[in-house]
Amino acid sequence: MTDAELVISGYPGIRPAELDAMARELAAEIRQRARLGAHPWPAEPLPGMKSNGAVELGKLALTGVFSATTVKALATVLRVWIEHRRAGIVKIKCGDDEVVVQGTAKEIGAALDRLPGLRPPKD
Repeated sequence: MTDAELVISGYPGIRPAELDAMARELAAEIRQRARLGAHPWPAEPLPGMKSNGAVELGKLALTGVFSATTVKALATVLRVWIEHRRAGIVKIKCGDDEVVVQGTAKEIGAALDRLPGLRPPKD
């Protein structure tokens, strides 16, 4: 079962292989530091976008116990990763709820502060 979905959007012109590598790197960091399951899905273009200018998406399925500790660790991993990678937008979705992480350091911090409010859908 996927408890949450993490979607990484790249910049125009990014190669799918490069975005997939970024997603795998992020998945490894999440598994190691946040102790959550993180399994990459292949990158795909956004619907309706032309292939030469498409913004690609990297996706991770997140599973595990979303305790206060693991969510805090996830936020830390994402903050460091975003600062170093300068990726486009990172979106975390749990059921119908989502947090979009982008913008200035202050906006990124405010978005990551919302992570503890996300709750996986009940079965």
